[in-house]
Amino acid sequence: MAQDTRKLIIMKFIVIFIYQKHSRKGKIKMGKQKRLVRVMITALFSVGTLGALNSAQTAQATKTSHSVSLKHNAYVYNKSGIRNSKKSLKKGRRFVTYGLKTIKGKKYYILSKGRLIKASNVLGKKPNSKNKYVLAIKLLNSAPVFNSKGHSLGITFKKGLVTVAKGKAKIKGQEYYALKNNRFIKANEAKVIDDKPTSISNVPTQSTQNNVNSSQNESKRDKPTQKEIDYLLKEKGYVYFSDKELAQIKDYLWEKIQNYRVENGYEKYKSNPELDTFIKKVSSSSNNMFLYSEDINNQEVAKYLPTLASKGMNAVQAVDHYKYYGNYIGAPANFNLYDRNTEHVATEIFNSLKNDPFYESKIVGLFDKKAFASLGLNYNWDGTYSTVGLVFIEVAGTGTEWTNYYNAN
Repeated sequence: MAQDTRKLIIMKFIVIFIYQKHSRKGKIKMGKQKRLVRVMITALFSVGTLGALNSAQTAQATKTSHSVSLKHNAYVYNKSGIRNSKKSLKKGRRFVTYGLKTIKGKKYYILSKGRLIKASNVLGKKPNSKNKYVLAIKLLNSAPVFNSKGHSLGITFKKGLVTVAKGKAKIKGQEYYALKNNRFIKANEAKVIDDKPTSISNVPTQSTQNNVNSSQNESKRDKPTQKEIDYLLKEKGYVYFSDKELAQIKDYLWEKIQNYRVENGYEKYKSNPELDTFIKKVSSSSNNMFLYSEDINNQEVAKYLPTLASKGMNAVQAVDHYKYYGNYIGAPANFNLYDRNTEHVATEIFNSLKNDPFYESKIVGLFDKKAFASLGLNYNWDGTYSTVGLVFIEVAGTGTEWTNYYNAN
């Protein structure tokens, strides 16, 4: 800073000397004098400002910056996330960054001179993304979805959706729940159904979904030890079913759903290998039920069912509830957890589905005639809660290609 001050004083003397010299000799006309004054003033301020900026940047770099290397060639963006098509930074170069900025859900590193590069293009430190979900919530109404600035994303989550939130955030004076993928819904549109979802902080990301079933820890998380099984069977109010018992509950429940569909004037649901495979994957663990719940509950499953989608699938009814049956705050019904008879349990689950207008429309496949469907159940014990999760998906279409595919299968 002292060095910049000395430079500023020297520059002042030089500028004053030049101006006085030329003015005395009359070598500068009035218009040129004014331009010279502007240039000199700009020079003076630029020296002072440059020193201040350098000091500020040095202080900022000391506190918040770190360096990153590019793993790909990286386009340069402005503060609005608009790409500068003429500029790209080469792979392998190293830059000092001054924090992160989120634009339309994407993260950018801030470089000097107001430049931004996508965080996905760098090695080194990753964006500080805390994927620790501390609340499980259920939507009381259909809820519009917003970004972090309170702007609508043009998406509406449907009533009854069960998802996870990182907590509450205030945007323009209003309270919102912060969901995955930089999405927010107004807090008054939902209620907390679990404030200690112990497995939520371990929800796999999309990049790990292909490996989730192969993880040994994943397969064990939903299973109690034999000592815990003995305790669960002894104590009333807890839920425990072996794999065989859970399969029996599923078969009984599926039969009741099929019969109910016929009672409402439709043909029974047909099974489909692609849909069955997806349901089996979702219901294989509680973490998978978390991972896919948002897409399933919002009927955004076409990307997981490419064959059915290619045949003209245009209607979906679905529900993914990671702990549907059990004794906890926010359970969809008061179940008799003392009765461990598998057929009785299936009847209780079915009645709770049928008596809730939201779930009833799902299992009957309202208005969908040529439909495939599948059902999956998952037992979850996390050391505190013992529950049964439920996932059900029904898909249908109306076009000629769909009709031919349905009739042939």
